[in-house]
Amino acid sequence: MNSPDNRLELLKSFLSKGLPPIEFYQHYGVSEDEMAADVVRLLEHGKEIRDGDWIEEGMGLGWSLPGKFPENAKGVVEELVTEDFHRQHEDMISLLQGWRSTSSIPALVAAIELKPELEYLAYDDYGAYYKKCLWALVAIGTPEAKALVEGYTRSPIPELQEEAVYRFGKFDDDAAWSAASPKEKERLDTKREREAQVRYQEAFRNRGFWIRFRKGLMGIPWALRAVVLGLWFGGAAVMLCCIVPVGETASGVPVSAVELRFGRGNFLVYAAGFGLIMEGVLLYFGSRAGRAILFISAVLSCCSLVGNWFAVFPVLWWAPAVFLIMGVSTWFLFFFRPMKEFFDQK
Repeated sequence: MNSPDNRLELLKSFLSKGLPPIEFYQHYGVSEDEMAADVVRLLEHGKEIRDGDWIEEGMGLGWSLPGKFPENAKGVVEELVTEDFHRQHEDMISLLQGWRSTSSIPALVAAIELKPELEYLAYDDYGAYYKKCLWALVAIGTPEAKALVEGYTRSPIPELQEEAVYRFGKFDDDAAWSAASPKEKERLDTKREREAQVRYQEAFRNRGFWIRFRKGLMGIPWALRAVVLGLWFGGAAVMLCCIVPVGETASGVPVSAVELRFGRGNFLVYAAGFGLIMEGVLLYFGSRAGRAILFISAVLSCCSLVGNWFAVFPVLWWAPAVFLIMGVSTWFLFFFRPMKEFFDQK
């Protein structure tokens, strides 16, 4: 047990039973220094045999140590963050951000280039991975790191470009914050909060009507808001068809094109469906699913409008109901969407 090699062999047997590595060290009374050294051994062993499970165990042991993650693992972490056989990239990038070493810059660049090949991060439509990489470069804060962030503002990858533009605009302030002491960070955070409050108040004065309107609208329950939006957008569009009467009832009352072709019932279904879709898109803003559903709904609605108007697609009498169903689906897709993913923005 005294030999690191023997300890590693015993640890392999221990881990094969599904037990966490920290229990192994506690069971055998291994010192914290030896545990820190074994973090490096576990990571190097996993890298040698290209086994993501060993990398996960090594990272787990490092995070479970009473002190900080052992900084002597920096070299192997910089190597592993450029490999694609494991799933610990984001945790490793966070470590590099905390260590703030210039030697990590090439590894972070390689990690950014590696992202499209990481299948397990295919869900990341919002650039959370790129955000972590750029934050690490900002934390390093050297002119080289700043030049790289500026370069990514011209990236052909939309998520990377958007995040780089945002980070580059705040590079100096964020770099100063990363290098500050805990007490200084608290002071800077307080200053930022005050500045943000001043900006908000200024914006409220300049755009008071629209801010109050938006806050008032978002304060309405979603179902009522959907109806309001439906009547607003749907009604505005349909009103264009109501200007000129095209017929009259038996009693001589003028009838608009909408009433003649659709009837009031279908119009209300269209308005409610459109409102639900607008509500869902507001909640789902920025997602591919939200844009796709909005596009499909719009196409279906246009086909139904044209078909009913010219009576060339009689089968599309069911389109208003489908339009409403798609609106409801849009909202429920947001409801079941993981909240962490939705709020993991800048």
